[in-house]
Amino acid sequence: MPTPRVASLRRRMVVATAVLTTLGMGALLFLVVVVLGHVVSEDIDGLLRARATIVLATVEPSGDTIRVRTTPDAALDNLAWVYDRSGTLVDGIAPPSALAPALDTLRGATQATEMEASGWRFRAIPIILDGGSDPSGAVVVGVDLAPYDTTEQRTLTVGIGLGLLVILGVSLMAAWLVRRALRPVAIMARRASEWSEEDLSRRFDLGEPRDELTQLGQVLDTLLSRVSRTILAEQRLTAELAHELRTPLTVVRAEAELASLDPAVSRADADRYARIIASVDHMAETITTLLSVARGQVSLDDRVPVDGILVMATAMTRASGPRVVVEPAPGLELGVPQSVAIRALAPLLDNAARFGRSVITVSAQSRGDVIEISVVDDGPGIGDSDPTELFAPGFHTADSSGSGLGLSLARRLARVAGGDVDVRMGARQTTFVLSLPRARAPRPTAPGSAAS
Repeated sequence: MPTPRVASLRRRMVVATAVLTTLGMGALLFLVVVVLGHVVSEDIDGLLRARATIVLATVEPSGDTIRVRTTPDAALDNLAWVYDRSGTLVDGIAPPSALAPALDTLRGATQATEMEASGWRFRAIPIILDGGSDPSGAVVVGVDLAPYDTTEQRTLTVGIGLGLLVILGVSLMAAWLVRRALRPVAIMARRASEWSEEDLSRRFDLGEPRDELTQLGQVLDTLLSRVSRTILAEQRLTAELAHELRTPLTVVRAEAELASLDPAVSRADADRYARIIASVDHMAETITTLLSVARGQVSLDDRVPVDGILVMATAMTRASGPRVVVEPAPGLELGVPQSVAIRALAPLLDNAARFGRSVITVSAQSRGDVIEISVVDDGPGIGDSDPTELFAPGFHTADSSGSGLGLSLARRLARVAGGDVDVRMGARQTTFVLSLPRARAPRPTAPGSAAS
């Protein structure tokens, strides 16, 4: 089964920091542009009002018209135009053709007026001489907006460049800080991935707590110690129980064998003794298997491939009740010890024999590195029971005579061996599926090596 791709927390945090920084810099740059545009606009308006005031102070009456005294700043001649009431240019250089339409509009202004045209901003003020009420003309002043636009563009360009540098710097700093902060997590993940389920002595060993993450590592080490003690206690208990059971089983088997050797024993009694001996052997094999599982001795390195059909046939002979049909599956081999596979499959067959009506079908198929052994019966199914509860230790339906430990044991054995047990509900039948690892391909023999 392919390992799901896990999104890096560090990458997500760095990306989130970069996005937030980008949004912040964008908002800041927008605010700077707005404020700068407003300040520049106010400065231009102030400059126009000052120029208009200066030029207006040089206007005086001359008969029926007006004239302009020399302005203190000769540069104003190119930026100011004075018109009389008839719209005739009295003072100022003839405007370029690009500015002529705007000046034609403003030269007859009767009140203060502003407008922008052709990249310029203009301000027109009517000329009201002392003692008069009607305008005697108009003063029009202008400012070329090109230098201001260039300044705003340069400011925007510099702001964007500075913003990119800030975003890059903040992102790199965030990456370094997050990497440093999450280093204990990376160490714990790497070390935990190297552990095996049989190794109960490994710990994270991050040293004295320096922050919340290293403190979490210390807490996990303490928890692992408690779990290790519990598992070791369970293994010792299992070993002691196995030892205590083996002695009476040996006595029972010996007594049954001696009794079966008596010449006076009847054929029926001899069969009974044979069944007793077979049951004792079966129980002894079960104890050995459970003891190996409890000790964690089912490992990848110790697995011996066995033929899957042989495992099913062996477990099948121990089931009673409906007829068992084994569908052939040539060429499939399990990569688990035979005793473990038999003990994992036997509860499924016993369950099918208990509830099946007429026939039990056992089949096997390969799915990648896993072999699935299906046990199908034609019984009533599990009814309204939750499929996940079937594998809880001690759970059994109201009409069941079992102890409720078989399916739980089958799943535990399968998972210890690297597989699993599941149930699939159909419209007319219930299927229990035992998944076990497939036998690995044999390692190639080195050229020139001698076979032992």
